[in-house]
Amino acid sequence: MPRNVVGNWDIAQSNGFILHVQIDNEDEHGLLRGKVNVHNKAGFTDLQDARVTDTDITFLMPPGRYTGRFDSQGRLTGDTFQEGRADKQATWNAPNQVFIDFIYSG
Repeated sequence: MPRNVVGNWDIAQSNGFILHVQIDNEDEHGLLRGKVNVHNKAGFTDLQDARVTDTDITFLMPPGRYTGRFDSQGRLTGDTFQEGRADKQATWNAPNQVFIDFIYSG
C-alpha cells in the first residue's frame, strides 16, 4: 500500500532551493497527479512519471528527477539530479511533514 502524500508540502534542497509540492490525486497503485513550484518563481510545473510506494517516492519535474525514501517515522528525504547533467545534483528533505498514512484499496 502506498503512503498518502496528497496535499501541500515543501521540499528543502541542499542547494538552497525550496519547492512547493501540491499533490492533487493519488490512486491505490501510488500513481500521483500534481504540480510543483520553485519558491519565488512564477507558475507551477506539472509532475511527470510520479509515483509513491510504502517506502519511496519518485517524480520528474523537468529537468530534475527526484527520488526519496520514507524512514520508519514517515519522514521523507532524498536526492535530485538534473537529467543529462550528473554534476547538477542535491539532497533534499520534506521539513515539518510526516507521511504516516497509507492509501487503502477497497
